[in-house]
Order: sequence, then C-alpha cells, then structure tokens
Amino acid sequence: MRQVIRPLISGGILALFGLIATVSGASANARSSKAMFFGLNGDPLSAYVQGRLAEADGQPLRSTGAYRMALASDPVSESIARRGYRQAIIAGDMALAMQSAVLLRKDEAFPADALLLLLIDAFDKHDMKEARRLADALVADQRLSFLATFARSWASVVDGPYDPPVVASNDPFSAYALRHLDDQLMLQRLVLGDGRGASEAYHTAKARGVFYSPSLSAILAPRFAELGEQETAKALGYVPTAVSKAKGRGAAITPPRIDPVFGLAVLLHRLTVDLSSGGVGAPVLSLFRLASFADPASTAIRLDVARALLAGGYGTMAFDEAGKIPVAAPEWLDAQAVRVGALAQQRQGDAAVLYARNLTLRPGAGVREFRLLGDILLQGDRFGEAAQTYAAALARPEAVGDARLFLQYGTAPIEAGRWTEGKAQMEKALALMPDSPVILNHLAYSLVERGEEIPRAITMLQQATKLAPDEPAYLDSLGWAYFRAGQGDLALPLLEKAVASAPGESDISEHLGDVLWSQGRRFEARYAWAAAGVNASGEGKERIARKTERGPDGTNP
Repeated sequence: MRQVIRPLISGGILALFGLIATVSGASANARSSKAMFFGLNGDPLSAYVQGRLAEADGQPLRSTGAYRMALASDPVSESIARRGYRQAIIAGDMALAMQSAVLLRKDEAFPADALLLLLIDAFDKHDMKEARRLADALVADQRLSFLATFARSWASVVDGPYDPPVVASNDPFSAYALRHLDDQLMLQRLVLGDGRGASEAYHTAKARGVFYSPSLSAILAPRFAELGEQETAKALGYVPTAVSKAKGRGAAITPPRIDPVFGLAVLLHRLTVDLSSGGVGAPVLSLFRLASFADPASTAIRLDVARALLAGGYGTMAFDEAGKIPVAAPEWLDAQAVRVGALAQQRQGDAAVLYARNLTLRPGAGVREFRLLGDILLQGDRFGEAAQTYAAALARPEAVGDARLFLQYGTAPIEAGRWTEGKAQMEKALALMPDSPVILNHLAYSLVERGEEIPRAITMLQQATKLAPDEPAYLDSLGWAYFRAGQGDLALPLLEKAVASAPGESDISEHLGDVLWSQGRRFEARYAWAAAGVNASGEGKERIARKTERGPDGTNP
C-alpha cells in the first residue's frame, strides 16, 4: 500500500505516567451547544454540572470557566478540583490548575504532574525550601522520581552550595534521566558563570543527539559569548552584532533569563518530545502545557502545545495557540501549518486553502509556503490544483534536489488520473534518493496497481523492506506485488505479518482476503474482508461488502 504522504498538517516510559489523570472519555471531537452557561447563580452544583457537560463535549475553555465558578462557591470541594485540574491543564489555565493542585495535595489520587506544577510555582517564587520538599515528594511518589535530582540541583544553584545532579543507578528510569543530564548541567553552569564547563556539557549533549531549536539557541548563544566561549556561541548561530530577529518578519524577541524555572521548562519540554514519539495523548499534552507554564515565552514549546492540541482534536484551541507565536519567531511558519491543519480539522477546507494560499502571497514566500498549500489541496482531493502548486514550488531555485517535493508532485497528477505525468515526477524523486523506502514504495506500488513493470516493482519493494523491515505498508506492497505476479505463496506470509502489525489498515486486510480467497481459504478470506470493512469508507466499503457477500467476482455466495 502507499503510505499517506499528504500530511495531516500539524504534525516503557508512557507507563510511568499511567496514573496521570486523563481527559474525560468523551470524544474531544464532539462539538455541540450543550455546554452554554446559563442560570448558574452562584450554585456550585449547577456550575459543576455545566462543567461536566462542557467537558463531555470536548470544550475545555468552557468547562474551566464552569469549574472556576463552582470552586469559587465551594472552595474545598476535591471532586470539583479533580475535574477542574485536568481541564485547566488542557485549556492552559494555570491559575485554576494551581488552585486545584493545592486543594488536591493530600488526595490519594493526586496526579503526578501536579507535583511538577507546584515545583514550577516554587521556582517561580524563588522558594527553594519548598522546591526541595517537592523533590522529596517526587521520590516518594515514585512515578517521576528521576526528576528529583534535577529539582534539588537547581535549588542548590540558587542558595548553594552547588550540588550537581547525580543519576542513581538503581532508579528504574535512570536511562531517561541520563538523556537529560548533560543538557541540564550545561544550563546550570551557564547560570553559575562556568563557561568552560558549560561548553563541555554542550558538546557532550550534542554528541548524544540533543537538538537545540533556533529559539533556544538564540537564548544560549549570547550567554556563551559573555563567558568567553566564542566557538560554542558560533556553533549555536551567534553573530555578535545580531539580535534574535527573523529576516523581514517583525521586531526582535527579547530572550528570557536562564534560571531554575527556565531549566525545568527545557527539561519538561525535552522529556515530552521524547514521549510524543509514541503518539500524542493526554499525558503528553499535559506535560507540554506544564513546560509552557514554566516558560511562557518559549515559542518552541508553544508550537508543540498547539500541535498536541491539534492531535487531540482541539482544533479551535490549536488555531488560537499557534496564533500566539509572533511573526519574528523561527517557529512562525510551522505555527501557520498548525493553523491550516486546525481549519481543515474543523471541516473548513475552503478557509484552510485560502489561509495557505495567502501565505504564498507574502513577500519572501518560499518552497515551504507552496508545499503547505499543495499539501492542504492534496488533502482536500483538489489534485489538479495541488499538482500546479507543487510545480510552482519546484520552479523555485531553493527546491533543487528536493526529492520529497518531486514525490508529492508525482502523487497529485496520479490521483487526478494523469499517470504518465505523475510517474515522471516519481522517477525524478527516485533518481535523487534511490535508497528512500518511502519513494521506492510509492513508485513501485503505483506500478503494481497498473500492472506495469512488475519485476522491477518487486525488486524495488524488496529493497524498501530491507531498509525498513517492520513497516507494514512496505510488507503489504511487496506481498501484493507477489500476488499480482502469480506468487501467492510468497505473498501470504508478508500480508499476514503486515496485518498483525497494522490490524486497522483496511487496504492490507483486503489484500490478505484476496490472497486467501485465491488459495481456496474462503472462510478466512471473508473474515479478513470483514475486518477490512470496519475502517473502510465510501466506494471501498461498498466493494469490500460485495466481496464479503459474494466473493471477488460476485458469483460465489
């Protein structure tokens, strides 16, 4: 099968957060008018009910307003605080989250991330005694114990004597702490004025694969320069006479001061980015929000909050959050992609296209803006316009050698029924990146679907599966190619493995059913088709239903 290359524009450790309270089980995508506030009249029960209705509707901003009113009328209610805390975190209401966390401190179901919120508050108030108490609480709680050494160490940076973070080897999550150790040491030594030590920690962190965003680099580089570490400052992009200002996009951004709460923000942000590689769920969104509470000026963190909101189905909030990123920030264009995606998620396809098209009309617009417009057109099945847009992007000098752009350009005319044009573009993509499994798979699968160059397609797909042996899309493509070549025995194990890895993929299950049917295993084939029909839609769902009922040729009841 072809992997979806038109992006839905944004875009062991998870068990550690298993006890973090999650969002209400009601769908975040549900949107109705039930959560309107009326007739509250200071009645905590009425406000609580309205909060629950808004929460069930996936309306965190409205639910937090109701829970805030309920707590104002009944300020000792743990049940209200428990619901209010989680909704406040989602909505970015730090005041309500703090009020709820303080009230829940002695509750047995106290959420683990609330300790981090209290720690942020303690650092912000320069209360290092409370920060140390909270570090002890993290150890006692166990779920986030590996963060305690960093909390204690930052407290010592302020009131001395300095005690560097030490990762206990017997901590079951010590590996996660070690991933952030050098990064935190670098920040602490910058605060302490130890330029050489900070440089050593920076280079060690870089060797471990730590990435420094443009906005974070703009904060670190001047401090390294102040401490005489010019080479490290230059590595972070420092130019002595420059300020943090995006070319042609507004006023400069004043970098924040590096201090304990800033260090905690960096730690939480990095930790959450690691977590988000396994998917964006409620714990990930919560931790991104906490990082943003710690450093509200960070545009990199705000962008990730917006992306997490979009992934969680909170399109309106994602649009608004991304809109808070100033035009001078390095993340501004990424934020525009989130806003376009948010409009598309809310089924405002025409508005999303108009927004993206306006970006291409801005002075200095480049390949990224045209790619974004092409993506949203492709996502909306406007294939002809998408092809024209990708062609316009490829005409720009900076697009030379962009294999991914050629692949996207190739996809659009193929979907529009212009196979020869699309194939030519995909061949260009492959020539630029002959070892890309994504390009190999897309071109080869397109050939197989049209019955062209099947031996060549099989060779390409064999190469793709060697490069990415566990990718179900590639296994499915190779299995389907074998089947179309009359080699069903080779196809079956590949398709079975692909279905086991991606049981919800309709195309893969349908292919498996076709192969099983060809081998006379009709009961199993119908079972596979039935599974394929669960997630199918439109014409595909109708086709699978016909197969399930009467077989592939419509003559076998």
